Amino acid sequence: MDGKPDMPDLLDWLQELVDWQAFALFLPKMEKHFVAIIEKNRVGDIPAQKIAMYDKWLRVYPEANWGHVIKALEKAKEEELVKKVKKKLGVMELVDESTGMKKL
Repeated sequence: MDGKPDMPDLLDWLQELVDWQAFALFLPKMEKHFVAIIEKNRVGDIPAQKIAMYDKWLRVYPEANWGHVIKALEKAKEEELVKKVKKKLGVMELVDESTGMKKL
């Protein structure tokens, strides 16, 4: 999860992300005015908006890693995408079978 995301993987793995604005606001260093500018400059073009958002985030936050992406997806309640990204990264969640709770 410490690996740095790149544009091709973000576009591929998060293709189903529709509410990119909510997700973006949970990413470190992404600010509301960045999102507003992206929306204004690319009205109605969600794929272009997502490309611009990923590009902006990777530029303003060079420390970006997949852990940040997963946390933002969790906060945005994008559970299916969380599972997809974790699977792509090979991250396994350990679950205590007696309680059904995630192990840390």
